[in-house]
Amino acid sequence: MQFPIPSATRCYKLGQALRRAIHSYPEDISVTIVATGGLSHQVHGERAGFNNTAWDQRFMELIENDPVALTELTLADYPRLGGLKGAEVIMWLVMRGALSANVRKVHLSYYLPTMRGLATAVYERYRRKIHEQLVGIGDLPGTYPSTVDVSVRAYRLNDLLHRLIEPQKAFPGGTGSDVRRKRPHG
Repeated sequence: MQFPIPSATRCYKLGQALRRAIHSYPEDISVTIVATGGLSHQVHGERAGFNNTAWDQRFMELIENDPVALTELTLADYPRLGGLKGAEVIMWLVMRGALSANVRKVHLSYYLPTMRGLATAVYERYRRKIHEQLVGIGDLPGTYPSTVDVSVRAYRLNDLLHRLIEPQKAFPGGTGSDVRRKRPHG
């Protein structure tokens, strides 16, 4: 998020160019397009800890049904609505531009476990391919794939870890300032 960054429109157009390139490829290949970037959050400044769940939900609705509306927002609109780091969501527009105009969401999960809203969305066109790619992953000894079910079970741990930054919760009955290390004399 080092400014200047590409506009939301430019990200969407990049995705559309990617779609044209994929369709022009002469062989029949499978392509997976993944978008990444945290939803609303800000990690520094006076707004540190800022979240906007209503914006996160609206963004997820628009990315599915009206991505062009998201391209009409300015780069200043994104941090205003979702925090400075939450402007990362413009990268989702690359993914959305690469998909067909009409997609159908078959899965959406959203939760706010710490300082950042997290979401996973799967659109119809890629659902079967994703399942095929993950067959057997749970059978690998010592491997624990991150799934929605795992995330739900891990929520309490994530919540605990987040509360450790709050001295009154990390050190019940004190602020943590009364915890001192003994220094060796000499």
